[in-house]
Amino acid sequence: MFFYLVAILVLLNAFTQESLAEEKCMDRWEERFCKMIKDQNACAISEVTIRAMKQKCAKTCGHC
Repeated sequence: MFFYLVAILVLLNAFTQESLAEEKCMDRWEERFCKMIKDQNACAISEVTIRAMKQKCAKTCGHC
């Protein structure tokens, strides 16, 4: 299950072309999804997940 979560994060990050301009601290994914990631301690597993979470779940994962 955990592997699938990481694989989804990597794929979504690879195909998402969003500006890296500094914006206010917010989650771009649904709050429940970001909370699930945080509850599984998956916000900072590796460099890949850290980058993805800084873009997608910055507020929930505390990357602001």
